[in-house]
Amino acid sequence: MRHGDGLDSYRQDASFLLKRLRSDDPEISRKAAEAFAKLPWMDPPTVEQALSIRDRIQRKHALDAVAIGEGCGSWEKLVRTRGARPAP
Repeated sequence: MRHGDGLDSYRQDASFLLKRLRSDDPEISRKAAEAFAKLPWMDPPTVEQALSIRDRIQRKHALDAVAIGEGCGSWEKLVRTRGARPAP
């Protein structure tokens, strides 16, 4: 992931992650689903569950998945630690 552009780079990462989740290529979508499986509300927290609901996963979920991947618990926490406002 890119860090030089601040929050915009994380937003781009989230958009890209969501596109990969919705890919027709099973390998690409499965790899992206690994990140979404870590969301705290994912029940059960599995790649298969993330793939089964991928049409309902939204950008806000992708933002949280990116934040979790960066060691933050949520997008809001990542934003607070970087000192900027959350995405609209």
